[in-house]
Amino acid sequence: MSTFNTQAFSRPDLAIMANEISSQAAMQGFLSDFVMPPWPVARASGDYTVMPLENYLSVQPGERAPGSGFARFKGTYEKKSYTTNQKGYEETIDDVERLLIGQDSAGAIMQDDIAIQRLTTKVLRYREFQTKDIVEANAAQTSAAGALWTDVAGADPRADILAAKAIMRDTHKVIPNAVAMSNKAMDALIACDAFKEQTVNTGSVQMQGFAAQLAMISTWFGVPRVLISNAFYNSAGDGLAGVMTDIWDSTKIHLIFSNGGMDMREPTFGRRPVWTSMAPGGGMTVLTYREEATTSDVYRAFTYDGRAVVNNRCLHTITGVVA
Repeated sequence: MSTFNTQAFSRPDLAIMANEISSQAAMQGFLSDFVMPPWPVARASGDYTVMPLENYLSVQPGERAPGSGFARFKGTYEKKSYTTNQKGYEETIDDVERLLIGQDSAGAIMQDDIAIQRLTTKVLRYREFQTKDIVEANAAQTSAAGALWTDVAGADPRADILAAKAIMRDTHKVIPNAVAMSNKAMDALIACDAFKEQTVNTGSVQMQGFAAQLAMISTWFGVPRVLISNAFYNSAGDGLAGVMTDIWDSTKIHLIFSNGGMDMREPTFGRRPVWTSMAPGGGMTVLTYREEATTSDVYRAFTYDGRAVVNNRCLHTITGVVA
């Protein structure tokens, strides 16, 4: 990178790196892009139509009489709107830090890696906050856990999940394809007697790797995927002693049906509209420039996105899971 040029340059190579890191967000404990998958849109804002579940599940006679047309959908749609705005951050690599990293080609690559990792984490953390707020405000139904999952002998997490699944299925004809919970809830679950009794033939659950534990929980709950929220933030104000806090409310878990396809008739909880004209490929854009005033190389990553709730009946929240 030039040490004197102050013009901002587009860095598609770094954008690819940022988007690759984002694609592994769930493994880092960020759930947003599963709960509300990216939805490429051609306009910064606009309307979209949603088919009510009742209409989506309707059955129309398919027989066609000679000389007549074929059956067509005759139901109604609900019109909703979305808007996108620019969100992004800058990260500086001061000359002192650059010297520590190294000035050769390997050092330059490492500098890029460090800056993009920092930026992407900031973007993902803020995105997680936005999605969490949408989820908290839009659950169609809630239920309470039968007992705190920390009650080793009395808790029955599977019964709580099956009861919530039954509500979603019987009331709204939705079957969740994921359960999202905090790491704290997961730790309580694998320690409770009900879970250990059901998995006794698989060996000590506590001794299994993280992926193996998730697979056991997924099978036990009867859902395709279990997501663990493991993202934190400092909830104290500037200049105060740090208070590390879970982004997602650790006392709740969420049952979700999420569909990342482009068909807006398909049920899903929500999507994240991304304005593709300003975010090619639906991901982040990265620019770099030199700032002599601070003797720093500056990296900027941004996207244009928003939030769109499609059908809140695809979400159920269980409260009182842990204290």
